[in-house]
Amino acid sequence: MEEPERYREDGMKHAQTPYSIVIKTYWKRLAAVGGVWFLYNFLVYPFNMYSSYILDIIIPADQVRFLLPGTILT
Repeated sequence: MEEPERYREDGMKHAQTPYSIVIKTYWKRLAAVGGVWFLYNFLVYPFNMYSSYILDIIIPADQVRFLLPGTILT
């Protein structure tokens, strides 16, 4: 099924996005979201990378019976 001729001529496919207006309008929100995203990544990724090392310090490997969520200690 073909699109109507009027839609092909006036559709949003050929419209230019006014990025300058978007940035002028939403720069505060973009900066806030970008800052929160950076802070989250800065805080969370090291914990993921070093989580096994941190858990080995808290719970030595010889005390763990089996590996399940909520590990039972001896």
